[in-house]
Amino acid sequence: MEKKYTKGPWEVCEHSWSDTSVSASGKQICSLTIYDEAKEETQSELETIQSANAALIAASPDLLEALEDLIDCCDGNYPEAVEVATEN
Repeated sequence: MEKKYTKGPWEVCEHSWSDTSVSASGKQICSLTIYDEAKEETQSELETIQSANAALIAASPDLLEALEDLIDCCDGNYPEAVEVATEN
């Protein structure tokens, strides 16, 4: 499978409570921003959700590698499942 993404590691950078980015090798992968929906009573919850989303995005290269390892491990035993997992 050809990999067409920025090589890791991907890192989370929290610029402020409302602005977070994910980057690798000095290149920004994505940015997450909490806009107008943030109010004083929802700020903490939104910040927690944004941090969790950024961590999940940053983990993507590692998750892909784990999935590829699992596919390799299952290839001989579950060919139908591997076929579905590797469809583009």
